[in-house]
Amino acid sequence: FNLEHNKRSQTDLVSSVLKHLVEQDEPDLVIISDDGETLFSSRILFSMFSKTLRDIFMNSNLSDISRVSLPMSGASVTKLIKILVQGKAFANNKDDLVEVSAAAKILDIEFKELQIGSRNIKDLSNAVVSDTKQIDADTKQIEM
Repeated sequence: FNLEHNKRSQTDLVSSVLKHLVEQDEPDLVIISDDGETLFSSRILFSMFSKTLRDIFMNSNLSDISRVSLPMSGASVTKLIKILVQGKAFANNKDDLVEVSAAAKILDIEFKELQIGSRNIKDLSNAVVSDTKQIDADTKQIEM
């Protein structure tokens, strides 16, 4: 016999809980990036993934706001939080995502089967659009 919860439903549920932790009214973690950006998050979120931060937070007063300075850009920290919460993040270039992977290593966060890939953006000049819409192939703008 086997009892299973739909993997997609489970992923959505966990992601929803993690998103709530990050968006809570009173963040308990302040992250200061090397480019001076200040980001707010949750100790619980980072404790779930980082043994190093978990150990640090266990020895701190729960009523205090923890502050962590990280040697990475604010954009990398933001993408790292997205990966922790949603399981994915997007960037305009591969180097940004490689920096996120390096940030995870600094925090002792282990991603199993982390993949960096790209998606193709369709060229609008070859798109087929409904009756009243036409695409001007020279300017690549949609005319209504």
